[in-house]
Amino acid sequence: MKFSRVQYISASLVAGLMSAGVALAYDDSAPADSYSSPKADSHPLANHPKPKDWIFFGANLGGTNVSPQASLLEADKSGTQFDLKVLYSHFWNDWVLDLGAGYLINNVKGTDSFSRNWRVKTKAGFAEVSPRYRLNENWQLGLVLNGLFGTDVSFDQNESVDTQVFAVAIGPRINYEWGDDTGRWRLGAHVMTDLNVENRSVLWYMADIQYGFPISSSARPHEPVEQTPEPAPAPEPSPDPLTTTPVPQNPIARVEAPKFAETVGTGTVRIYLPEAILRFKTARSDLRPGSYAILSKVSEYLTH
Repeated sequence: MKFSRVQYISASLVAGLMSAGVALAYDDSAPADSYSSPKADSHPLANHPKPKDWIFFGANLGGTNVSPQASLLEADKSGTQFDLKVLYSHFWNDWVLDLGAGYLINNVKGTDSFSRNWRVKTKAGFAEVSPRYRLNENWQLGLVLNGLFGTDVSFDQNESVDTQVFAVAIGPRINYEWGDDTGRWRLGAHVMTDLNVENRSVLWYMADIQYGFPISSSARPHEPVEQTPEPAPAPEPSPDPLTTTPVPQNPIARVEAPKFAETVGTGTVRIYLPEAILRFKTARSDLRPGSYAILSKVSEYLTH
């Protein structure tokens, strides 16, 4: 059963609209208050994966059908195609986008109305763009767009005509992805039809396998980084109240009272009359009047 190019393009657009419809349905099914939280981590896919930028290495293997217009009198051809590619992937909460490039080898063959066998081999580079909606942590549904470039990407069996150096193909894609924040695997499938191959309709149906690793850190730039507050410094111990320590006083030298008299034997008393008591007149040998009065009292005391 053959389909026209318009039918394939329509099917691709329908698949894209279905993907957008599923996205809207998914968003509408979320509770109303789920949008009131300012934190992106409230989304179920916010941390799946945590790194948002990845590099994937992949390979495609599948089949190709080339259907020329009836006026060309060419054979319908079919065959295989093998691709190698490198993709940059960026993850959002609901979407993932692939941008990359690769190299393809295509081999198709067929028999025309004159029973002649034809084989066409095409080698070309290609650029790939693939936006997909994330149905959940594993499943993704979206579109894939390939731009083929090379010396001849017209899939023409006649080498004498002018060649075509650029062609565009588009179609729906489904991926199943699993892994962790250090590495992820993808298995996928897609169907594409050309948009500008002259006088021919080309159909691709491909299986896909990829493996990727992150090229960005796990923490998103807009995420506030929680910092553990440093413990408050322990209060310094208050100084002990000053205690009054009695200051030892210097010992006071004990001054003995001056001796005025002492007993030196039986019935004998020695009397000391210092200069303070017996004072003589200046430059004279007679006592002052005050000293006479003192001696008079001492004599009176001794006579009793």
